Amino acid sequence: MKVKSVHNVVSLCCAAVLVLSLTSCNPTSGATEYEVIYPSGYSRDCYTYDTSSPIEGSSCCLQWEEADDYKKTYDYDMHILDEKGSVLYIYPDVGGKTMRGSVQEDSKIWVCAEHWTAPHHNGYVEGWLKESDLLLIDLRDGEILFQDKAGENEFYITSNETRCYFYVPGKEESEKLFGLIKIPAVNAVIYYRDTSDWRQKHTVYTFDYVTEPDIDTSNGVSTRIKFYISENQLKVTWTSYEPVGNKNWEYLEKKAYEISLTENAFP
Repeated sequence: MKVKSVHNVVSLCCAAVLVLSLTSCNPTSGATEYEVIYPSGYSRDCYTYDTSSPIEGSSCCLQWEEADDYKKTYDYDMHILDEKGSVLYIYPDVGGKTMRGSVQEDSKIWVCAEHWTAPHHNGYVEGWLKESDLLLIDLRDGEILFQDKAGENEFYITSNETRCYFYVPGKEESEKLFGLIKIPAVNAVIYYRDTSDWRQKHTVYTFDYVTEPDIDTSNGVSTRIKFYISENQLKVTWTSYEPVGNKNWEYLEKKAYEISLTENAFP
């Protein structure tokens, strides 16, 4: 009897260690994923590991390379390649493994190099965005016309001339000083920054939720926000990953928001 009891204790301990180890191996478990879908059909999510990505609206692409001092700084260089894969321009220490670019008017391109810290994913997991580098570049000569940063969890969506649009997740209600000070919840928002005053945030849309809309995701393994970009409009869709029969799973649309960018464009 004593041996059996010891065996049961050991089994329970092993099971507990296994559960804890599995939990600690995936700290992003349960977090909302992001996906950006461009008019061309190109999309990027947390499972995209391409070394290069197309610049939307052009035949060029972006490519990252480890900087010369990468082992000390962990920095990346950003390369712009032409349609034949030849290097047009090199920008030291501003690249990253998650980069996106799109053409504006007059051969100008907006480029965003994101710096994520999410383990087991190549970015695009809510709460794990450290910062981003935003650059406005003249594709004709490679000149940087504007360069600045976006902060923690400011997720870059798209640009309209001198404006860059960001999605920022909401914050739940919290307390300080043992409950003496209550900090109210903040809803998720989309706002833009303009090159003329980069520090100023201009709210475009305030969502009706803090962490996620009132949707049923009880059968879902994960939730994902899909950002569909078009010229004058942005569609933000909440989806849940669920079984659809025949052992197949898909992201099913639960709630969608259509946001006009022209109404908030240039008066």
